[in-house]
Amino acid sequence: MPVGKGSTVSETQTEQQARTEAVRAHVEKLADCLRNKQYKSFKAELTNIRRLDPENPHATHLEGLYALQAEDDVERAHKLVSEAYEFLPDSPAVAHNLSTIKITRGQFGEAERLLLMAVQRKPDYAEAFHTLAGIRKFKEGDQVIEMMEKLASSRKFTPEDGSFISFALAKAYDDIGRYDEAWSVLEQGNQLMPESYDPALYEAGLARVEEVFTKEFIAEKSKNGHPAAAPIFIVGMPRSGTTLLETVLGENPLIRNAGELPGLPSMARKMCGMYSDGKKVVGYADVARLVPPDHQFRWGEAYLNFANERIGLWSEYFTDKLPDNSFNVGLAAILLPNAKFIHIKRDPMDISLSIYFQRFTNLTYGFKPKTILTHYRNYERAMAHWHKVLGPERLIDVRYEDLVDDKDGFFDHVHERLNIRRYDNNLPALGGVQNVATASRWQARQPVYTTSKQKWKRYEAQLLASDFAELVEG
Repeated sequence: MPVGKGSTVSETQTEQQARTEAVRAHVEKLADCLRNKQYKSFKAELTNIRRLDPENPHATHLEGLYALQAEDDVERAHKLVSEAYEFLPDSPAVAHNLSTIKITRGQFGEAERLLLMAVQRKPDYAEAFHTLAGIRKFKEGDQVIEMMEKLASSRKFTPEDGSFISFALAKAYDDIGRYDEAWSVLEQGNQLMPESYDPALYEAGLARVEEVFTKEFIAEKSKNGHPAAAPIFIVGMPRSGTTLLETVLGENPLIRNAGELPGLPSMARKMCGMYSDGKKVVGYADVARLVPPDHQFRWGEAYLNFANERIGLWSEYFTDKLPDNSFNVGLAAILLPNAKFIHIKRDPMDISLSIYFQRFTNLTYGFKPKTILTHYRNYERAMAHWHKVLGPERLIDVRYEDLVDDKDGFFDHVHERLNIRRYDNNLPALGGVQNVATASRWQARQPVYTTSKQKWKRYEAQLLASDFAELVEG
């Protein structure tokens, strides 16, 4: 590891070697702190490194990842990792991490160039192949497919790398129409992923939701919430079209896209610690029951402050498209009684297949057909209850298929239901690049297309032979 400009001419060779070893040790600790989300220790180690070597590029690289991971500051992350890449242009890891930030910023061409460099320098870089597959439309004879097949056939990788390369190959084979091979490697990839889904927690939580969140309870509790009408919660299953819906709504300059805000579930967990036994519970019904009326306004205000900090610019309305807020609708409804909810529905087989194709690391249910099906049934149960207690004025149903068939008609319909004036977004952009950090980040910046409708038909035989058959036949 080279010592940067912080070293002095007067140092002896032994002192320089000692400094280099000390910096190396601190960098290793820095990486461990980031990996384990020990952010306070991370800052302390970074201070130690900067004292010894102010411009160390490895530390700059990790500081950029910290900005992205701990602070959700994409622009600062981009600046720091770009600086590190200038010093470390041959590092596949730095190139890969810079590419993921550029993908979030919508710079797909630059990201693809970086990823191709990374896999050429490190042909066993399974994670980089997986990232590349997410932004590349493969064609028959693509050299990258040959590289991935060669890596897969070597079987010289960890289970984690095995899952990366399997999901990447599944995407490539699907692109070129080799569906049997896509399904085969897809099953392999999913089998390598751990699951921690607990159906009993959902059963217990949803039972309390149905008992506590009555029309009368919501009406009474809502009297004490924050009156802001700005939030538009987009809910649905992952891969149901939440990102596309948010993108379409964001074409109206009155509406800012806040992305997948963790604010509501984060607040709910804090409320658990204050008002109940501290355990995370699906739906947070007892938290809603126990929160004092005079606290509700402040919790609504806290959510709005969190959202506005993420948005960065003033907005009349903003969207929060965290799909699993499907289970938190009741809590949001009493804290923010004038907020609206848009529920986007999609063919359940297309949803399930799309989840199965994704290497999600933030879901507990995405890797076994039976578990995906179980979660889908729980989501249906939750949404059925919210429809019953909120009604169509606050909870608006839309369909993904209608959006992709007639975007303009859909745009008009949703604005009418929201009672928001329609503006076409032909105003100059002042906020810089709007970032998308979900699994749909590449698709979200493509023209609206219909090719994902009924995609499951390509895999009908495989689906009928799996636990997905219940949905196919239903």
